[in-house]
Amino acid sequence: MLKNFTFLFCILSIGFMTAQNKDFEYSQNYKSSVNDPSANFFEIVAQKRAEIATWDLRVKANHKAMKQFERWVYIWQDKVNADGSFPTMANRPLSGTAYINALMADQSQNRGPGDTWEQIGPVDKPLENGYVGYPGKGRINVIAEDPTNTDIMYAGSAAGGIWKTTNGGLLWTPKSDFLAGLGVTDILVDPNNTNIIYMATGDEDGQHISSIGVFKSTDAGETWNPTGLTFSLDENEFINDLAFAPGSSTKIFALTNTEIKVTTNSGTTWTDVPVTYPYGTFTEGFQNIVFDPNDATKVVVSDRFDAIYFSTDSGANFAMHAIFEGGNSQKKLKITSSPNDPDYFYGVSEEERSSGVITKQAEFRKYKFNLANTAADLVSSTDMTGFNSQGGYNQNIAVSPVNKNHIIVAGVNGFRSTDGGATFTTLMNAYDTPPGVGFYVHADHHHVSFVGNTENVLNGHDGGIHKGPFNATTATPWEDISNTLVITQPYNIAVTQEASGDNFMMANQDNDGFSKILQGGSRNWLSAIAGDGTATAIDISNSDIRYLGGTNGQLYRADAGYADGYDQATYILGNNNDAAFVSPMAVHPTNANIIYACHGDIKKSVNKGGTGDPSDWTALSTGLTRTKFIDVTANGGSIRIYTISETGVAKRSDDDGASWTTVTPPAGQVFNSFSAIPNATIVYATVNGYNAGNKVYKSTDSGVTWTNISAGLPNIIMKKVVANRASTDETLYLGTELGPYFRNNTANWQKMGTGLPNVRVEDLEINYTDNILYIGTFGRGMWKMSTIQTDSTPPVPDVPVLPDVISQCAINSIAELTIPTATDAVSGTINGTTTATFPITANTTITWTYTDTANNSSTQTQDIIINDTTAPVPDVVNLPDAIEQCSVTSLPVPTATDNCVGSVTGTTTTTFPITASTTVVWTYTDGANTSTQNQTVTINDTTAPVPDVTTLPDVVEQCSVTSLPAPTATDACAGSVTGTTTTTFPITASTTVVWTYTDGANTSTQNQTVTINDTTAPVPDVTTLPDVVEQCSVTSLPAPTATDACAGSVTGTTTTTFPITASTTVVWTYTDGANTSTQNQTVTINDTTAPVPDVTTLPDVVEQCSVTSLPAPTATDACAGSVTGTTTTTFPITASTTVVWT
Repeated sequence: MLKNFTFLFCILSIGFMTAQNKDFEYSQNYKSSVNDPSANFFEIVAQKRAEIATWDLRVKANHKAMKQFERWVYIWQDKVNADGSFPTMANRPLSGTAYINALMADQSQNRGPGDTWEQIGPVDKPLENGYVGYPGKGRINVIAEDPTNTDIMYAGSAAGGIWKTTNGGLLWTPKSDFLAGLGVTDILVDPNNTNIIYMATGDEDGQHISSIGVFKSTDAGETWNPTGLTFSLDENEFINDLAFAPGSSTKIFALTNTEIKVTTNSGTTWTDVPVTYPYGTFTEGFQNIVFDPNDATKVVVSDRFDAIYFSTDSGANFAMHAIFEGGNSQKKLKITSSPNDPDYFYGVSEEERSSGVITKQAEFRKYKFNLANTAADLVSSTDMTGFNSQGGYNQNIAVSPVNKNHIIVAGVNGFRSTDGGATFTTLMNAYDTPPGVGFYVHADHHHVSFVGNTENVLNGHDGGIHKGPFNATTATPWEDISNTLVITQPYNIAVTQEASGDNFMMANQDNDGFSKILQGGSRNWLSAIAGDGTATAIDISNSDIRYLGGTNGQLYRADAGYADGYDQATYILGNNNDAAFVSPMAVHPTNANIIYACHGDIKKSVNKGGTGDPSDWTALSTGLTRTKFIDVTANGGSIRIYTISETGVAKRSDDDGASWTTVTPPAGQVFNSFSAIPNATIVYATVNGYNAGNKVYKSTDSGVTWTNISAGLPNIIMKKVVANRASTDETLYLGTELGPYFRNNTANWQKMGTGLPNVRVEDLEINYTDNILYIGTFGRGMWKMSTIQTDSTPPVPDVPVLPDVISQCAINSIAELTIPTATDAVSGTINGTTTATFPITANTTITWTYTDTANNSSTQTQDIIINDTTAPVPDVVNLPDAIEQCSVTSLPVPTATDNCVGSVTGTTTTTFPITASTTVVWTYTDGANTSTQNQTVTINDTTAPVPDVTTLPDVVEQCSVTSLPAPTATDACAGSVTGTTTTTFPITASTTVVWTYTDGANTSTQNQTVTINDTTAPVPDVTTLPDVVEQCSVTSLPAPTATDACAGSVTGTTTTTFPITASTTVVWTYTDGANTSTQNQTVTINDTTAPVPDVTTLPDVVEQCSVTSLPAPTATDACAGSVTGTTTTTFPITASTTVVWT
């Protein structure tokens, strides 16, 4: 558990001291001592008995408290180690998962030599036999009803498992025989699906066996499996309460010794709920959980120290109440609630005692659900004078769901209130105290509840189950519905030695004694008074004479076997405080007048106990007290006696008690039973504890030396060994905590017989006349089975060699074979058995086994020859053709009929799916022969792919399309098909792309328009072209360039004619095919050099009259080349002049 320790410095030391006080005071809280590795059983027993010695045991409550303690001593004395320490996991390996698996095994695990165990009762409760306070069947810890059908109920017993009735208790059936050795502390039925049931294992009230966890059934109790909450036995855990969270079938709380556990997934996993309180770690022993009907977030839990814990977050966290923190020693608080009083919850506290005297009465209490963490949370309390919980052994409370004033509080007796707990009167009055009030119900109540939304009550107690209305009266008491509950817990049984005897005795925990005897013409189980029955015997010469022992050595003799009344017996031995709580007895093997009793010392009477006068008994001076075991056998002309004290000291007398010798056990062991062979020195013994491999021993020298004969036994507790004194092969029977075992000198120990639940065997008795073994089980009554005959010789086959068996097809069942036989010296004719699996369809050799009742076996083989020569015949002559569009994923498998194996299914090696036409070859085989058949498969695909989009989107680009996403189509056969095109990429001009889809056989197409639309003119690479200036002309210019978004580099063109001889503007044009841009470039022609005359000086011209013309001189010009001079002179020239040539 997540325990949060919240201390204030000022209270730290107080809190610590309180925590220490909550450590168990073993004299009072002895049941929890098994959790303490330092605790010692013998010391605890001595301390508690010293305390009990100060009590007034005439006070019934004290006497009952003493019995509770002594029952605990009895349960644990066989389990503790030799030094008194309690077993730990190291020497208790049968725990946890291993223990669960052992118990979960089918009850056929109780299998071995012998027959089927027969339950001999009692099935119905014994006849009252005049006994007003008659004994019951056994203890019931809890009862739960089906919320949809109250005739269906489940009852959890102390040691007999869970039982179910479907008719209101008229008939009960066991539902956990594989878990029958377990107690049941709580049962939870899912209100939303009543087939689902949860069972808390263990016996919290009596603590006879600890819990191994919560089990779950999903089929109304027919089968059970462990949930995720499991314990090991050595953890000594108990689950005190199971509860669904309000409105949920999957969230469940479980209260254990130390944890509040919760599951939110129907038991698959469990977690510990954090609890905050101001103390150190202690074993809280959480008791009950209740939920506020008005507010599901409010939850309350009680513990065994009278403390209250509360949650305000739906049980996610709990805190101890600031005021109601409980005391320093155990004081159980049981709480409950009622839908008729949603603001409050109710409780009953355990009474407080000192030296057997009540120092504080138990209280009925009423608390507020709306806890303020103050003293005001306790609304009222009422002293429950007369209430006795026997230290919390029997303590419970119930409030009517329809009338909050109607309350039942139950302990040893039950009390009823009709005024909301202000006053109580006795209702269930086991001891008629006070007289004439209420009605008889067996004492010690462990369960009380109201049925559904009614005022009908269910009551579980040490004697079984009662039911009836809340307002029952002395004249109209409750009904006992315990019949057919076979849950009795005998300590000892007795059987007659008469032939065909049906005379038995049972000495029972809680339930006195039962005597089966002829009464009024009928043979019935009768009630016999004893309190706790602990010892019993039947006279060896007159089966009407019977003995019944009570606690601490008390012994009665009934000369009419109680046929004349429950109390018609002579009190022949009184109570002895030095006697063991369970003090058995023995009868002389040949002289019926002589009886022996464990009565502190061993005591002997030669007159059947006489009248109970001290002179009727002789103490045999063993030197022991609290003798707990006795074995009496013939020893020549005398008697040999073996006895064991409660502390494990064993002694032997070879002379009928005249002298005694201490019997020393093997090292580290403590004896707990003996069985001696008459008139011999052979004796067998069992030992205490969980010590693997140390269980049963044999001595051939009257116990001087010992040989371990434990082979084959699991590490469980041995209760008693009994030698079959009529056998010659060392036949032994053994009672253990998980059923009976058997061995003889030819085999190891084995489980004995079938049909017996896994249950503790307390006592074994043999009727040598009828050769029947009887066992007394602690939780499932009395059983019987034929004993196993002495036989070590296997059967001999009647035919030396078995003939071959030849069949065409198969041997379908063993009925087709002649069962061979063998003859056994003891068992006679033995039929062979075989483990062969039928039908046999192939050659094989089977083995027949002949097993006699002593488990001796012989074997014989027989050859089976199967010779099948006929192949299977197809069931149809021609298989139908299969024609599909796309593929064939599978074909109906054809069949054929074979004369041997019947219907044969065809097989083929063809791979599926089939996607092309083919012929499928089917093969039929019967294992030896084969036939084939063809089937034509045609694949004919006629449907073209369908484009996935109806119209492909147009694609518009500036320059080009380098690629397009391939569109798809869906084909009925091929599935998704990707289109293909023959268009060349990149696309640089507008076009229509044709996409083609093909599935291999069919084609479809789809067009997609691609538009190339270039709208951007080229951009000159330089912003301004340089001016060009020349003297004469420009013959050419470097073509400028521009860059186009699509065409890339574009070279300019011009219409200007070259050479350019005059200044001009050249217009350059750039074009990308669709778009044009221009750019100007200035060209300047600037001629500054005049022509140069070709001759430096022109010749003078001298003429007579005139000069009519002159040859024009020339000059050479840098630009124009040869220039002819011109003049303005007028011709003819008639007077001398100077002609100026230009």
